[in-house]
Amino acid sequence: MAGIDGGSRSHPAGGLAQDGAVRGESSIPPSGPGLGPLLDWMVTSAGGNAGRLAVAIEIPHGPVVDSLLDRGIQVFSIHPKQLDRFRDRFSPADAQEDRRDARGLADAVRTDPYGRRGLHPVDREIIPLREGSRLADERTASRPRLRDQLGRYDPPFLALQANRYAP
Repeated sequence: MAGIDGGSRSHPAGGLAQDGAVRGESSIPPSGPGLGPLLDWMVTSAGGNAGRLAVAIEIPHGPVVDSLLDRGIQVFSIHPKQLDRFRDRFSPADAQEDRRDARGLADAVRTDPYGRRGLHPVDREIIPLREGSRLADERTASRPRLRDQLGRYDPPFLALQANRYAP
């Protein structure tokens, strides 16, 4: 079992044995070059059989998930609220810590099979469409925030923009 946390500065990963003992920990930067060695480490720690490896991850899409699925690794998505509860198993502190989250994800896939949501490979033609859709959603969602920031930074400019579209 393993868990990969999607941290902003790195992606910590933790591997657990069937009895819950920590098999190892690793971390990669949130970019492509470190992903291959991380996956090699995970498959090696699973005895070289990628199909026996179960990996839990919070975000159910993206290059990490695609790479795991391409290697034949079972991938399970754990909802952030569930991860919050699993985090409490290791520390009563409410603070989020990426290494502990990776271990919590691995433990979740080990102990709670009912909480698993298995992911499946996506047709390669769909990936660019899905990413384009996400980018459009993000761009639309960011407009009100951008307008609010502009209003704080330069209210007269925001008033000029409003007058530009007035009849």
